[in-house]
Amino acid sequence: MPTNVYRLDKTGRVTVAAGDVNRPNGLCFTPDEKKMYIVEAGVTPRVIRVYDVVDDKLANPRTFVICQPDETPDGFRCDVDGNLWCGWAWVRP
Repeated sequence: MPTNVYRLDKTGRVTVAAGDVNRPNGLCFTPDEKKMYIVEAGVTPRVIRVYDVVDDKLANPRTFVICQPDETPDGFRCDVDGNLWCGWAWVRP
């Protein structure tokens, strides 16, 4: 399957939630589920994008963090206050 972010609804129907992310690697909702963070791993430098969740759809994509070319976020989540915490790695060429 293409490297998109997919949504599986209660009926089992699959739709593309975000088709504009090159190799998504990691998803994280805020505690209120009004925003979703996605790591875009197929670009250099890597990027963390944030989307608004509107009526169970992702909208208003924007860049949240641009990593340095030798850095990669690896594992992340939001705490109860909505702060995003990321594991971070330095990649050697």
